[in-house]
Amino acid sequence: MTNRQTRERSILSATVSQLYGYIYCMLVSNALLGMPMYGGCLYLCGRAVRVFSFAYGRRNRRYLPAYARKWGILLLAVLTVMAVSLTAVYPTTIENPRIWLMFAMVLLSLLADGSVELYTRVLRKNENPSARSTVLFVLAQALWGVLACTVLLASLDLLTGITLTCGFVIWLALQFYAERQLLTADGGPAEEPEEGEADISSLQAYRSFEWIGLLLMMALELTLTVLYALLAAGREEMLPAVAVGLVCNVCAAEAGILFLHRTERKSQKDPTYMLCAGLVLWLGGVLICIRLLTLAETELSLSGICAGLCLCSAGGAVSLTGLSRIERLLPDLAVLTGRKFPEQYRQIRRVNWEFARLLGDVLALLALIIICFSTERDVPKTFGEAVTRFRPMLFVPLATVVVCAFVSVLNFPFSSRYIGKMRQLLQLQETGRENPALRRQVEHMATGHYRQPYLTRFIILILKPSYRHKLVHADHIVEEEGNPLVFLSNHGEFYGPIVCRLFIPVPVRPWTISTMMTDQQEITKYVYENTFSRLKAPGFVQRLLARFIGWLSMTVMHQIEAIPVYRDQPMKLRDTVRQSVDALEAGDNLLIFPEVTDQKYVQKGIGELSPGFVMLATAYWRRTGKKLRIMPVYANKEERTITFGEVLEFRPEVPFPEEQARICREAREQILRMAGCEEDPAAGEEKEEKKEAGGE
Repeated sequence: MTNRQTRERSILSATVSQLYGYIYCMLVSNALLGMPMYGGCLYLCGRAVRVFSFAYGRRNRRYLPAYARKWGILLLAVLTVMAVSLTAVYPTTIENPRIWLMFAMVLLSLLADGSVELYTRVLRKNENPSARSTVLFVLAQALWGVLACTVLLASLDLLTGITLTCGFVIWLALQFYAERQLLTADGGPAEEPEEGEADISSLQAYRSFEWIGLLLMMALELTLTVLYALLAAGREEMLPAVAVGLVCNVCAAEAGILFLHRTERKSQKDPTYMLCAGLVLWLGGVLICIRLLTLAETELSLSGICAGLCLCSAGGAVSLTGLSRIERLLPDLAVLTGRKFPEQYRQIRRVNWEFARLLGDVLALLALIIICFSTERDVPKTFGEAVTRFRPMLFVPLATVVVCAFVSVLNFPFSSRYIGKMRQLLQLQETGRENPALRRQVEHMATGHYRQPYLTRFIILILKPSYRHKLVHADHIVEEEGNPLVFLSNHGEFYGPIVCRLFIPVPVRPWTISTMMTDQQEITKYVYENTFSRLKAPGFVQRLLARFIGWLSMTVMHQIEAIPVYRDQPMKLRDTVRQSVDALEAGDNLLIFPEVTDQKYVQKGIGELSPGFVMLATAYWRRTGKKLRIMPVYANKEERTITFGEVLEFRPEVPFPEEQARICREAREQILRMAGCEEDPAAGEEKEEKKEAGGE
């Protein structure tokens, strides 16, 4: 198993290890009081207090984000109110002397939990701890075990006491194993920034990564707490139900990680796709549980809860794997943008994870206290009571956090395309070469100005089945590193731009009229006057639809990184050429529709070509010394085909007017041959016009 796989598994196992104490305290509370939820809430409250003291302690407080430091007083006030309610107010309503034994067992569990965490901190500082610290740890664990055994055997029958004592020992062993596993895989850069250099936390991409991590850890903590509370509620045989749930949890998480690693060799997975897919699975599991609570009347099947738990666990595994792979890209991003990682990066990450768990525990504890203990003096003992109190509202905080995480992922700038650009730039840098245009693109992505085209991808996903096309001579497309292609295609009204963007098998950036990207009012006006004003609908509906199409057009154009063409503005055409050459230098293919725009687009073949696009070849040659490659393309609406022609290469040694005329002539001839036109469409239109004029 690679260190990367160990790390991804260790994150999940460490999170589940935090659940062992919670489950164990519910089991003890069920044995002592017949109230499993009370012991779980006490343990959650104690763990939240311990995590708060760790995250907001003098040494770690400075590692928290600014907003987290501001929330400290509010969190402390909430924790104080919950602790007083659980330890002072609620026990006065229970006439059972065993409640003090319950307090003792929860306290022992928290002390044992804390000793394991303390010892792993020692290991984190020194892989070979002193014999003294090891002996003290073993003695402390033995002491907690003896005290737990004494308390349990004094208050319960022999069999139950021995069973719970064994459970105590197993829990400590599992937690220590999970913490040690996380320790061995706790890699990651930990460089200190040099004086005068900004650290990576100033990049929007890094801050977005931190937010996604915070929300994922919160959601995982909430999921496990709430679902295991649901498994324990209203069940006479609590131990088998929780055991089945735990097995499903671990197996589903392992299956998710194993599936990702098995398929990784076949295709390079986009980390953001993995995050989105995992969160969709996660939200699906939550919705299953909500639906079960809404429909169930007499009994909630264990299989139903486990199905929701499996989906949530698999989704959590996929999401955390995607997050881990994004984290591995951060060192490259730091190198390429000239930044260093914050001082003691690993400690910052650990403190932020603990803060996320603290928020998840507080939210879960609030939900459980309000729902389980506010209406009656006792916790639910039958399923009918559980349904009454475990309303779907219990899952509202969890669903909200998962949705927020999904939105954060949608705003994250990394994509497989830009990951490839980062690696390409890193290779150039290692060999001593430079590509300023590519560097500007990567920095533009890292600063958060780039947004992934999820809306455009969704539209493409919808349109592709309706525009099925066959690619002809696609083998003519030969990608050369550092020398992209310029595709020239017929327009055919809206047909050409749509199908070329959908089916050209390599990424392209199209030329687009500038008003489609810069003036939403102009687009809205054009669409309204030429399309929606003719609809038989109320005026406000027509204007609303036109405004929506205007917004959609601008959004799509920006997401596909279209290059604006400033028609009838010669001075601004320089910007078009400059942006196009920058894109070519960075390795982006271009898509141009060069038909003369003052004529009506022909339906078959192609009209006269505007020769302005050839200026790109000269500018590209002057900057890079490379000959621009131009490929004619024909989109056939009748036969549903896209045909690719032969590459035309710019010849800088030939006088520009002559070369410009040659490229336009040969490109047009190729497209006409691909269209099967026996006669020039433009000449045919001239004949028709002359015939009409003669007839008059």
